[in-house]
Amino acid sequence: MLLETGDPQPARERLVESLDLFLELDEPRSVIEALTGLAGTMAATGRYEDTARLPAAMEAQREASGFEPRPCEKAVIRRWQADVRTALDEAGFTAAWQSGRALSQEEAVRLALG
Repeated sequence: MLLETGDPQPARERLVESLDLFLELDEPRSVIEALTGLAGTMAATGRYEDTARLPAAMEAQREASGFEPRPCEKAVIRRWQADVRTALDEAGFTAAWQSGRALSQEEAVRLALG
């Protein structure tokens, strides 16, 4: 909801707080959700390559953990995906997505917090 206000910073702050807590509690499903939300804040600030890489990393993490994406995660990704594909072009998006799938969780967290 905060992302829809046009100012991604409040959403980012809350997502970072949540991410820190979920990492501390070792809640992998919630970590994935927080990182997916942070991808939305990246899109809103023009970090298009990172926006493609982070959800790709989360997709790989979901697959490895046996988690299905929840409707809220799918909605966040749908919101920014067309804009990111346009900004990067299809080849750029595909390259960023593929490189994102290779990220570890720690690398994905650093990307999201960077």
